[in-house]
Amino acid sequence: MLANSEPEVTSLGIFANAIRSRLPGRSKRLLPAIGVRWFFVLGSVFAFGEVARKLHHSGQQLELDLRLLRWLELHRGPRLTSAMRVMTQLGSVELLTPLSTLLTVGLWVERKRRAALFLGVTALGSTLMNQLLKIAFARDRPDSSLHLSRTTGFAFPSGHSMVSAAIYGAVAMVASTRYPKLAWATNTACSVIVLGVGASRAYLHVHYPSDVATGWALGLSWPLSLQPLILR
Repeated sequence: MLANSEPEVTSLGIFANAIRSRLPGRSKRLLPAIGVRWFFVLGSVFAFGEVARKLHHSGQQLELDLRLLRWLELHRGPRLTSAMRVMTQLGSVELLTPLSTLLTVGLWVERKRRAALFLGVTALGSTLMNQLLKIAFARDRPDSSLHLSRTTGFAFPSGHSMVSAAIYGAVAMVASTRYPKLAWATNTACSVIVLGVGASRAYLHVHYPSDVATGWALGLSWPLSLQPLILR
């Protein structure tokens, strides 16, 4: 059996090398990135489905969520609370709506039409998807008596986390492709903001950690899916 399997492996290797040899040099370099992209997108969808399934079977409560919220409650402090209240505003609809609109219009005026369309579709699509998912799952928020920020609506997935991950993620992708010199700074800043916004939602006790994690995953998956179709 082992002796017979060697020619098969060799044949597969020759076949794979033949395909790669016919690809342009740039395509060869992009293959690993494309694989990582779709691995993340499909993994995020699978993770979302698993969390949704567990919520359905557990009556919308997860033990890990409750433990993490209790831990965060024990580590509250006046200065940290003030910082988290500021951070959470960076993911609010009051900020993200005008920000995404201005950036989209600015890119369009600069004749960067693909980038403008990419950012506009990302912002609008992530907002609509989040609202539909909230209605579909109708998960209540954590105990309102412990809220440190005013909020309304359902919890799953976190709108702040999902939409901020989508919009700031799209901004980072546009910067990387259209303004390479700004890529590192923009990617770092956007990553810090997205992580901070999500963490603030759990800290302020207005979302469960699973709301935040699924929001991050779905939010970033959306522009990653659109990028090869629009931005290229």
